[in-house]
Amino acid sequence: MKKINNYIKLGLFFNGIWLISNAFNLLPSFIEGLCCGVGLTLILIGMYAQNHDISKLRTYKKRLLKKVFHF
Repeated sequence: MKKINNYIKLGLFFNGIWLISNAFNLLPSFIEGLCCGVGLTLILIGMYAQNHDISKLRTYKKRLLKKVFHF
């Protein structure tokens, strides 16, 4: 069995927040939908990352963050 990567862990976290919020009506429906969508997207990216090379995505994210936080 393969190790669960960080994308899947974060996706499960967001989906857990969505499930708890949906059961107890803690967050507005827009935030609930956002948590659900982000969680599913991260899980799918994590599943893709287990079998494919995503180094291009990592370098793109690093360059984007450098542009955003470079003053």
